[in-house]
Amino acid sequence: MQRLNRSPRILLLLSALALLGSACDRTGGGGPLGPLDVDHADERDNTKLVETERPYVAPVDLDLDWALANALVPADKPSELVARIRIEAPDKLDLPRPPARVVLVVDTSASMQGDAIEGAKAAAIELVDSLADDDSFSLVVFHSQAQTLMSATLIGDESRAAAKAQIAKMQAWGTTDLAGGLGLALQQLSTAPASMATPDPKTGELAQAGPGMWVSNGPDPQVLERVVLLGDGVPNDAAPIASLAQQFAARGAAITALGYGLDYDEVLLASLAEQTHGQFRFVEKPEAVAALFREQVLHIQRTVASELRLGMGLGPGITLIEVVGHTSQWNPSLGRNEVALGSMFEGQTQELIVRLQVSPHNDGATVELSDLELSFNDVYTGTGQRFERSFMSALASGNVQAIAAGRDIEIARAGAHARTDAATLQVLSLARAGQLDEAKALLAEAVSWAKDSSKTLEDDKLWTQAEKLAALEPELRSLARQARQPVVTNVGYGPVGGGQPQPFPAQPSSPAGARAVKSVHADAYNNLHN
Repeated sequence: MQRLNRSPRILLLLSALALLGSACDRTGGGGPLGPLDVDHADERDNTKLVETERPYVAPVDLDLDWALANALVPADKPSELVARIRIEAPDKLDLPRPPARVVLVVDTSASMQGDAIEGAKAAAIELVDSLADDDSFSLVVFHSQAQTLMSATLIGDESRAAAKAQIAKMQAWGTTDLAGGLGLALQQLSTAPASMATPDPKTGELAQAGPGMWVSNGPDPQVLERVVLLGDGVPNDAAPIASLAQQFAARGAAITALGYGLDYDEVLLASLAEQTHGQFRFVEKPEAVAALFREQVLHIQRTVASELRLGMGLGPGITLIEVVGHTSQWNPSLGRNEVALGSMFEGQTQELIVRLQVSPHNDGATVELSDLELSFNDVYTGTGQRFERSFMSALASGNVQAIAAGRDIEIARAGAHARTDAATLQVLSLARAGQLDEAKALLAEAVSWAKDSSKTLEDDKLWTQAEKLAALEPELRSLARQARQPVVTNVGYGPVGGGQPQPFPAQPSSPAGARAVKSVHADAYNNLHN
């Protein structure tokens, strides 16, 4: 082994450092710089970094499974086949997690006056209390304009109290600048958080957090970025919101959108959650907001995988009709369809309903349906992208009786419920866009199809679902707040949509009617994005 030689200059430096350490270790009336040095030394002792060996954490594995509505397909003619793809995250891992960057965005317009704003304050305080030390927190409000009440700050004793003080200042007034609020939230995610525990000794200004919280103004893959949005109305100008949602999605920052009351635009808020792979909830009572805030923090703390993407490489003679309720994109470099799914927390299950068109095959032949590849980032180990793979296949048969006997009624029912949920969201989206005739036509067609399917599948729940959708017909006119771009639907019942928006004034809805719209919409969305 090669011997390490120390120069006289290095030895002299080491001796000086040893003497300085001995001088600073004195007990009694103060340090080497005087009595005040005792207090400063104590502060440094409380905030010093201690390097410890990081324990080994096994990589997280997700379960990827699939099932078919029928393992047999007709050999002599084209047919449609429904598949259910299920992804499950392990439960009760009891692992450490990366820090989170949470931006709370609250609608403080005039419609939030009274119990609503007080409930929002109480819920915001509970959210702050639920965050772990060293998480980052920002508070943005929007009314006639957007304001940042608290810039990105690492949570600790001092900052937690400061956050609550800012929350108490929230007041309800003015109109609804939602786009401005989202813009400020995006700025907060692009700003390195400050720490109140380490003020500059000369100026007293807050110091910026070091590496590990941001990289070149972009998201650090070891940090979970989340926006929690509480809104109760229709925005002043919705035009910029789609572009902002794309920017959040590009960062991997999920938006949890909470629609409060009965007057918010359910289609718009749900689209924010969908585009960013976040969550959407309908909340009617002020006291329920706190529970939803706590739920979101718990999901953040239990997140095990991020940036999930399911790739489907279809076999010969197989065509993808749709992934029901989700957007699939063609990846030309890999020659496959892909669906982005966001993140998963411990114990979570995600299910996708896939509709495939199958061409004729020889009797008895194995039908190669699709390769499945699930890619994701393991947020605990930071080891980068991981993969789970599977392969879907069926068997071609000329035996009609065998095909009838091979049906999996559970998967067939799940497919019918998903298609009805997707139709519900499309109906409401058309109505919000002012395409009332198209919305009514799709509603009637979807209700008829669901009721027929409920008889075939002997599914009373599907019949009830169809009845709830049918009951929305009188409420559709009340949703058309303003004319927007035409909505084109693709829910599998045939070509519907594409007409011109109809600029007519909204017809006020009764509280019971508005409640029915919000409830049916939220159920349909969350059934598809579980």
